Amino acid sequence: MERKVTMESIAGELGVSKSAVSKALNGKTDISKELRDTILRKAKELHYSKAPFYHILVLSAARYFGKNGSYYQQLVRMLQEALGALGHTCELRRVSEEEEARGLTLSDGELFSADGLIVLGGLACERIEDLQALGLPILLFDYYTNKLDIDWVTPNDYFNAYTLTDFLIARGHTEIGFCGNTRMTSGMQDRFLGYQKALLENGVLLHPEWVMNDRAENGRDIPLALPDRLPTAYLCVCDKTAYRLVNALAAAGVRVPEDVVVVTFDDSAYSRRCSPRLTTISVEKDQLINRCIDLLLKKIRTDGYREHVFLSGKIRVRDSC
Repeated sequence: MERKVTMESIAGELGVSKSAVSKALNGKTDISKELRDTILRKAKELHYSKAPFYHILVLSAARYFGKNGSYYQQLVRMLQEALGALGHTCELRRVSEEEEARGLTLSDGELFSADGLIVLGGLACERIEDLQALGLPILLFDYYTNKLDIDWVTPNDYFNAYTLTDFLIARGHTEIGFCGNTRMTSGMQDRFLGYQKALLENGVLLHPEWVMNDRAENGRDIPLALPDRLPTAYLCVCDKTAYRLVNALAAAGVRVPEDVVVVTFDDSAYSRRCSPRLTTISVEKDQLINRCIDLLLKKIRTDGYREHVFLSGKIRVRDSC
């Protein structure tokens, strides 16, 4: 059987790095013209075909990426690893606040090399429309909106929040607070709305004083303002916020789970780093990544392919409830 020609085999023939081969094959300009030409000649000599190989550009707002890592950084890393295993490449392009507000322009190199676009998390609809106008296959990941004619893969945050709140009610809780900025992203909005649905369906009163904000509109954390009288349980918008809430409660002499139960979303490192470990609901990240890649590749390979994907999660019961 004839050996398949890969970027690794081209790199091995020339004694250069796979990264250099990838840059040459994708028209990057940060390697010398001499090296690029050498790699392209070798690729042609070996009958390398780029047909099954794609370069995916992931665009996401810079505000989603904190100094200490984030859920989105983990998703990007997993996208890169999964696409790499299939012979594709993936690059992250962080969108600054100024670009999101005033306009986003991709470089000639980014446009030349990209075969498909993933918008990770929410961006201003005007910026997504700018990206759609490029004519490349595009989808939203961990975000959706009906304001645009676009495909997406996202957790079903509304149903997951409904499920997690119902889980608390089934355990006897009738005083349940919510901690998170309900306007930050569509996912956070859905988590708040799913929480409200479960309360309404079970005849449990929503107390506005138990709805606590966790961050400013620019995404930066703000101090958590504990109410004078606490509920018996809190549903937090994400693991990091739950981690912060557990620490704020401890500083106030409140024990988790003995005095207040805390549940949350995403099953990130914060859920296991926290003491006590956090009960959380999440979609398996591998499932999210695989569905995202599967949909984008279908869109690249099949003109006009359309699909909206919502994924339900699983509760992981740990020590915080």
